[in-house]
Amino acid sequence: MKNLFGKIVCIAVVCTAGTMPLAAQYEKWNMAFGVPFLNKNGVWYSSEFERNIRSASGIGFHGDKALRINNRTKNPILGISPNEIRANYTPAGQLAVIDVFFSNKGDNADIKKIRKLIRDTARTLEKKLTGIGGTPARCDYGHRKMQNNALKWSCGKTDIILEYVNKEYVVLHICYPVQNVPAAMTAKKDVSVKNADVSENVASNLFGDVYIENIPMVEQGNKGYCVPATVERVLRYYGINNINMHQLADAGNTRQGGGTSSREMFKGISSACRRSGLKMNSPGEVRLKMIKKYIDKGIPLFWSMYSNAEYEKLRSRNRYLRERAASPQEWAEKNKKLTVSRDGDGHMCLIIGYNELSREIAVSNSWGGAEVHPSWVPLHIAVKVSQGSTVVLMPR
Repeated sequence: MKNLFGKIVCIAVVCTAGTMPLAAQYEKWNMAFGVPFLNKNGVWYSSEFERNIRSASGIGFHGDKALRINNRTKNPILGISPNEIRANYTPAGQLAVIDVFFSNKGDNADIKKIRKLIRDTARTLEKKLTGIGGTPARCDYGHRKMQNNALKWSCGKTDIILEYVNKEYVVLHICYPVQNVPAAMTAKKDVSVKNADVSENVASNLFGDVYIENIPMVEQGNKGYCVPATVERVLRYYGINNINMHQLADAGNTRQGGGTSSREMFKGISSACRRSGLKMNSPGEVRLKMIKKYIDKGIPLFWSMYSNAEYEKLRSRNRYLRERAASPQEWAEKNKKLTVSRDGDGHMCLIIGYNELSREIAVSNSWGGAEVHPSWVPLHIAVKVSQGSTVVLMPR
């Protein structure tokens, strides 16, 4: 058979792991990983998995219930330090998939250097995994319309899958045996959200804020991946969990080191969206009436804008002072004369709320941390820094 690199590998290699007691196999894999990913009971729940990993390896996770992330670990996995580890959970709290992201093209603008690193990392991982589990099986991994060739090793009912896309990224998926897994969390099945009603995610408060809750946070890290990360957030919001930002960066022709055309991105995922029961609309410029129309239905808006130091300073100021405002009308009056310049770096974020009384919109960035809670931006400021375009993905 051929490996990921198209080279012939000997099919006579015998996998001795299959003749080992299962407990010994788990121990062997865990020792190779360098962290206790595999559980002798076959199933991890969120609290016990994260407690065990933190105790054994010092690796902690943060995020929401469905997606927990560590992008700060220095712990090597199979001898190589990853950029990010993701824990994906089912609604019942069972750990479904661990994604260990190693090298990807967003990490460095030096094309030759990063491509060599991606290729060398994939080869090293394949060699180590074959040494542990024997000759791998071939498989496909990812959303049906965005699948990639991959290699698979098994330990009990747990699959260890190495996904490598030349010049793009290399990631290790550890897929656990869980019961009643939603189709959206499996590698080969599509999930359809056609006719789905997401208006139950809309909340409001006494200050007049109307906003969408339960939008997962996907951190873009230090890469220029605002477009892929923001698109992944919305797909996850709709329950489509088997497409990650690295696959999206590939589909959207993200440039080396980061930077993605939103037009290219939405063109690249249009087929996958249709299969998932999503349609794409372009509502146009930032207007309160238009934003209200979508937010009231629980539909977030992709917003392309210019980010600059003045705008970020204003966002930071408002985050602090807004909580002390006596009323939305008073707050609107204080914001009336604020201004910022329009120049800056192109950026994509989400509009997830509005306030008609204070004439503001709620903005959420893919930066993690404080961005888990949205910023409230005066409408006239948003109009000033807007690139003039908004896009929505919504159930058909």
